Amino acid sequence: MKEMTFEEKLKQLEEITNTLENEKKGLKESIELYEKAKVLAASLNKELEEAANKVAFIVEENEKKVYEPEKDKNE
Repeated sequence: MKEMTFEEKLKQLEEITNTLENEKKGLKESIELYEKAKVLAASLNKELEEAANKVAFIVEENEKKVYEPEKDKNE
């Protein structure tokens, strides 16, 4: 089975949230939807943290390149 993209997970989480907020569901189904939403939210949060770390690394690397003086090629 193909791994869902970030966008697909987010859309599914939004759909579950909308269902829980606007539709009358039984207790068992509501709990199942809530559990699925928690798993999706945790996965999305992990992906966001990983993306933030990548961006921070890229920014840090770029700042090093900008602020490090070029070494004299004759040395």
